[in-house]
Amino acid sequence: MSRVSSPPGSRKRRAGRGAFTHSGPFLDLLMVGAGPLTTLPLLMFAAGVRNIPLSLVGMLQYINPTMQITIGVMLYDEPFTRVQFVGFGLVWSALVLFGMEGYATRRWPQMGVTDVS
Repeated sequence: MSRVSSPPGSRKRRAGRGAFTHSGPFLDLLMVGAGPLTTLPLLMFAAGVRNIPLSLVGMLQYINPTMQITIGVMLYDEPFTRVQFVGFGLVWSALVLFGMEGYATRRWPQMGVTDVS
């Protein structure tokens, strides 16, 4: 069985040769099975999104990158500069403001603008 990955420059590069049908039957089956396996969570997400407001979906999609950057900085000692921190803070400040506006609109609908004409 061939190696799945190797450090750059450790073996001769073969231009124009793909991995499929050149890596052995086990890896070929893994590659074929990866497509349908990847679609399952996406289909489940699409089914779940139909039951909640799209504004909530948009807010929830900020959680994964936040967890990724937190893990990267805290566990893997990734650099996180002041400029990145300011940008991160501005994005989350805007999300908090957006969430507060949505809450206020639902809580006190009579104060919201309903007629634009």
